[in-house]
Amino acid sequence: MAGCRKPFKRLWISSLEDSAIMEGFQNLNDGSYYDNLYKSVLCRERVDWLVGMNMTRFFSTLYNSIKPLSMGRVQTPTLSMIADRDNEILSFARKKFYTIQINCDSFTAESKRIEDLQAAQETAKRCSLTHAVVKDVKSEVKRTSPPQLYDLTSLQRDANRLYGFTAQQTLDSVQNLYDNKLATYPRTDSRFLTEDMEEIAGKVIGVIKTTFGFAKSAESEPNIKAIMDSSKVSDHHAVIPTANIRYADIDSLRDTDRKILYLISERLLTATAYKYEYENTSVTLDCNGTLFSVSGKTVISKGYKAIEENFCDFIKAKGFDNNEVSEKTVSHLPIINKGDSFAVTSKIAEHYTAPPKPYTEDTLLAAMERVGNAAYDNDDV
Repeated sequence: MAGCRKPFKRLWISSLEDSAIMEGFQNLNDGSYYDNLYKSVLCRERVDWLVGMNMTRFFSTLYNSIKPLSMGRVQTPTLSMIADRDNEILSFARKKFYTIQINCDSFTAESKRIEDLQAAQETAKRCSLTHAVVKDVKSEVKRTSPPQLYDLTSLQRDANRLYGFTAQQTLDSVQNLYDNKLATYPRTDSRFLTEDMEEIAGKVIGVIKTTFGFAKSAESEPNIKAIMDSSKVSDHHAVIPTANIRYADIDSLRDTDRKILYLISERLLTATAYKYEYENTSVTLDCNGTLFSVSGKTVISKGYKAIEENFCDFIKAKGFDNNEVSEKTVSHLPIINKGDSFAVTSKIAEHYTAPPKPYTEDTLLAAMERVGNAAYDNDDV
């Protein structure tokens, strides 16, 4: 604004630890390095004026409202998403459908969906007090990678799911932890650390292991390389605790702050843990021309899930995974071979189609991250 063109350097840090501040001063970048960040902020500022300021005035005047009808570049499309979901729920017409279940003594298999009751009754009758033959058995070892570190949105989602915190409560708490030098900068969209932070991450993991009881199942040799990727860090790296937690009086923290500190500490441990490994077995049976299926899962190595389980016991929460387990999936199947025959009884199970679920803060935040993606999936756009 003043027309000054003198060169300057900028201090850019994601943690208020003394060591991080000193390192930041030793690695100052030229001010022009951050020009694109300035441009992105300027873009958001102008959209706030164009949409927020102008549309608020326009609609408030158009509808002669006593109070301003607030519009905004984020809040208005978000409100539209919520309204659309409510309309989908209100207009949803529930439909009944059926499946046939056959009891094979040590496990139960299920047919595909049947729309017509009479057809379901005929199938059930045909499969009652007879034999089912194993047509196919497929076993496959599967591995699930650990979750990534937290950015602000993923932290807010898990805090809502596990603690019932609002997005604002989570932001306030992690900001408070940052101000007290117990966590790194919270307003980030990255889920990785830069590759020069390996030593820092290792130090913090060591502190977490000696500070928190839920860390007892953490790996003795964490895979720190898995969370390092400078190319995926834009302005700030992922949210992690700082080594200052070693000296902090954790019990004196506000309840929300303490729970968020637990959460980001747990995530650093799980993100550097081993993969979850299990054997998945899928069985297809033929009973008088109708196919039935069942799948079973045998855990080979719990990996990062052992830490998650300890953590959920520690905070007395159900768990991170919101996915419902299929009725056709059992924790363990007996040894089954192709051609085996089982004496079976059958029954009809009634089901109803379910409407979309109302948004929670968790699912709304996820939807906000994906909003507009479908438009860009279209080749014509």
